[in-house]
Amino acid sequence: MWARLVSRVNKPELREIIRGRLRAADPAEIATASERICRAIAALPAWCEARLVAAFLPMAREPQIQPLWLGRRNPAFCFAQVRGGDVALLRIEEGDVLAGADWKLDAPEFSTFPVVSPSALDVILVP
Repeated sequence: MWARLVSRVNKPELREIIRGRLRAADPAEIATASERICRAIAALPAWCEARLVAAFLPMAREPQIQPLWLGRRNPAFCFAQVRGGDVALLRIEEGDVLAGADWKLDAPEFSTFPVVSPSALDVILVP
């Protein structure tokens, strides 16, 4: 189905179609899909062997992947800090510090976390 749709629309149109579907998605459906996504990621050999992972702070309609960095022992995580046109990967090992953060990680407490080179990453998760 997606192949037929993609061949008939340009990229901005496709993005708007996807955004519309995400806006219309039922929160319970998003929660169920997020749980499946987290289980699938956790079962991947690359995940099990990873020492350093880059992830994203999910927006409301994106997969809620917080269980991957909260709770049990996990790989270390990096999150992108956006400042104007600059992006840095911050290594954040205390997952609970992300609870109230937005995707820019612009609160002062994030200035204390070390910056990591992308070449050090074992896994990158994108929405």
